[in-house]
Amino acid sequence: VSHAYDICYDTVRPTDNLVVIDDSIVRGTTLTNSILTNLDRLCPKRIVVVSSAPQIRFPDCYGIDIAKIKALCAFKAAVKLHKERGEKGETFLRDLYNRCREVVKLHTRSGDPRLKTNVVKELYKDWEYSQVTDKICEILKPKDLKAEVKIVFQTIEGLHEAIPVHNGDWYFTGDYPTPGGMKVAARAYMNFFEGSDERGYGVQTQFGKTVLVLGSGGREHSIAWRLAHSQKVGQVFVAPGNGGTAHIQIGQRTVKNAENLKLDSKTG
Repeated sequence: VSHAYDICYDTVRPTDNLVVIDDSIVRGTTLTNSILTNLDRLCPKRIVVVSSAPQIRFPDCYGIDIAKIKALCAFKAAVKLHKERGEKGETFLRDLYNRCREVVKLHTRSGDPRLKTNVVKELYKDWEYSQVTDKICEILKPKDLKAEVKIVFQTIEGLHEAIPVHNGDWYFTGDYPTPGGMKVAARAYMNFFEGSDERGYGVQTQFGKTVLVLGSGGREHSIAWRLAHSQKVGQVFVAPGNGGTAHIQIGQRTVKNAENLKLDSKTG
């Protein structure tokens, strides 16, 4: 839109509503820093931004790399709505943090019922979809913008009607298909609350770093077992490993054999 003024010169009148369509609004930084400002140069009465995707509220660990929930404009809007409640809102955010801490401590395969529910969904339960949308608009609108701004998001129902055979809606709904997804959402919220810039998932676990031990003997078994006792280590993989290192559980830390790991002759 850097040349919007030149392209649309004299085609937009001061009484017009200028409607633009975006495939999605994730963080909203492009809207704030570029698109809205350039469109405002055309002097419309109102700028309406229509998102063909619903509000992106949660991190995604399956396909799209969205590892930090604090960057999502929908999340920022919900947090701001809670903080505007004063002490009640601050208490809610703190209590949600404590619940997330409990979820993150759980082992993914434990079968614990708390891993069947995304606790971060509680952040949005008190607000209508339109309330979150209005707050997003307030957050993203540049202060010196002259035109009115309205944002319209696709609804979850509309999304399912448009693509009924596609069920991958967890970054909109928070309904993750696996317990690991529930933990990613909880970890991402914890990072936000703690002011951490860490990713919600990756090689760094909530307990420490991921370590790879190369070998298949008893010595490697002993090394892996000892590493799993370190407070700086979150999980240990052994390649190719042996029967003894197939699965070891030490508190919240695990030792497992790394499957399908390929190393060439130059690897040290």
